[in-house]
Amino acid sequence: SVDPSSVDPSSVDPSSVDSAFRFNADAHEPGERAVMGVVHPQPGVGQAQAVLDSLARDPRTARRICARLAAHFSVGPPDPQTVQTLTTVFTDTDGDLGAVHRALIDAASLWAPGRRLTSPQEAVVAMGRALGADELADATGDRLEVSLFDACRALGQAPFDAPSPQGWPDRDDAWSGAEAVLQRMEMAQRIGRRLGRRIGDPVGRAEALFGGSMTQRTHQAIGRAPDRATALGLLLISPELMRR
Repeated sequence: SVDPSSVDPSSVDPSSVDSAFRFNADAHEPGERAVMGVVHPQPGVGQAQAVLDSLARDPRTARRICARLAAHFSVGPPDPQTVQTLTTVFTDTDGDLGAVHRALIDAASLWAPGRRLTSPQEAVVAMGRALGADELADATGDRLEVSLFDACRALGQAPFDAPSPQGWPDRDDAWSGAEAVLQRMEMAQRIGRRLGRRIGDPVGRAEALFGGSMTQRTHQAIGRAPDRATALGLLLISPELMRR
């Protein structure tokens, strides 16, 4: 007999360098499984593989993935016809995500005017790209990986810490509340105060970053700032940087 306390039920070998999957027969509960109306009698590891294959080919899986993908790139609710087109491509290609993304690029509804608000994680990445990795780390006084993690957490979206298995919300209204916007402004101001004197000309940096996409309003706001710290803060909170 096997001592249950000595059985590691993990499907990932923590001692493996590449965290390779392994099947532990002693920790597997035998018997058939019914998942979403499909019965899987296969014993052992074959049963799990059959379940995953069945779920991957379920039409509901295709529609959910394509609906969420379309929603991520849509300014408003995704166009039903676009979702259907993506779902058809997903089904016809047996889940080829490359083909789905090519169809996504061709979807006219996703090129409608308007831009999505960045999530906190996207906002931190945008700030890091605008400043440079080393400058962002210096601005927060820590190693880069710690700086990025702390910045995301300060804005309400700490990596690997979603509030539920559903993950983080993918809607603008989840990140556009007064408190959330204030947190972004305060972070931009803090970085501006720490880096304003050494970052160079904020207007020149904005022109290099945004090119012809920068609005006259943003250009004037940065150019008329009383000092470089304020100008850099305005650049980091500008619509050009805070929207996709």
